[in-house]
Amino acid sequence: MDRLSAQLETVVKADAYLTAVLALGHRARSLFLGFRHLLSGPAPVAAMSLLRPMVEINLLLRFLGRDPDLHVELWMAEGQRQIVAILDEYENDVHLLGRWGPLSEENRLLRESYREQVQIARDKALAAKVEGVREKGPVLPSTATMAKTSDDPGAREAYTLAYRRIGSDVHAGALTFASRGFVERVGGLVSYSDIREEEDVHAARTLATSTFASTLCIVSAVLGLDIHERADEIKQAFIPEEPPIAERLAAAEPGPTP
Repeated sequence: MDRLSAQLETVVKADAYLTAVLALGHRARSLFLGFRHLLSGPAPVAAMSLLRPMVEINLLLRFLGRDPDLHVELWMAEGQRQIVAILDEYENDVHLLGRWGPLSEENRLLRESYREQVQIARDKALAAKVEGVREKGPVLPSTATMAKTSDDPGAREAYTLAYRRIGSDVHAGALTFASRGFVERVGGLVSYSDIREEEDVHAARTLATSTFASTLCIVSAVLGLDIHERADEIKQAFIPEEPPIAERLAAAEPGPTP
């Protein structure tokens, strides 16, 4: 995987879609390397929190490929919308204003510029009837919507079987604290260990490797890195029932979603 992902050290045209795919590919690699490093360290449970964003990147890449121009614009506009929301929230908080002072003129101008760009993107999404985009709220569909409205079974499978389950590891949900981590002691006392069982570690390693291999397939197909067939061989070692990538690429329209 290291040798294949080294091909991400490349250059692309200054095109919004290509640069987005390149950046997401690099972030996926960072998460995968971080996962491996944490898994072999003194606190392997920390590695679990990196799995969900790895799956999210994979699903996002599939979504962007369905309509590169519009969907990348929505992705970028959502980042701008969040900045607007932060600045609005700050300005409406008496405590924050009293502690840190009013917004600078630069931030005010930036907020209004972003607000306009977000509205432009929202209008385009509404006109195109992008599922999950409304008159208010996010301009990028949720990960659940991206997966469930996709005609790609792999995306829906990744969301239901992986993304939903490992959300607890990111948000400290009760599900992440396995019952077998608790040990009953004498006198009604209980201790807890955050060390995961080997079967949990094996499952997490399988998910991380297959997800990153899938992401490399997508990135390679878009950027022409010529590593998607080798990455697909790794992926198929874990998901053998899928057809070869050549068949999936031929059937993919308009963008590749291996």
